[in-house]
Amino acid sequence: NFRINAISPGPIITPPDKPNNYLEQTAKATLLQKNGTVDQIIKAIQFLIESASITGQNIFVDGGKHLI
Repeated sequence: NFRINAISPGPIITPPDKPNNYLEQTAKATLLQKNGTVDQIIKAIQFLIESASITGQNIFVDGGKHLI
């Protein structure tokens, strides 16, 4: 009766030791040329919570970085 799913986000917050354009630079290294956002991660979580028949899945919210 357990469902195990995961969300794998890409960079969404600039680390304190990185320059202000860090997220822009990381976005250039993705297939979609954009990073995920906090709102997109929340929507992915809501989708998994509301989808009672989904288990064993990992949703990447990283602009396609995991495919490179």
